[in-house]
Amino acid sequence: PTFSVTIDGRNPLDLARCLGAENVFAWEGDFYAKEVVDRLGLADKGGFLRMGLCHYNTKAEIDRLCDVLSAA
Repeated sequence: PTFSVTIDGRNPLDLARCLGAENVFAWEGDFYAKEVVDRLGLADKGGFLRMGLCHYNTKAEIDRLCDVLSAA
């Protein structure tokens, strides 16, 4: 359950740092999918923001992730 996203106008590294400052762990980059990142035109924009959710994540944790991203 790992997913990668982009948010218009936002740099993935900045978003990952913002999430990390709130103890919400995420990563940024191309994650060895360089061809995909290149074809999507994301190489110069920092690639993707990558997050993982699993069955053990609570609704509160997911809500917090969304809240931090919304405020970023």
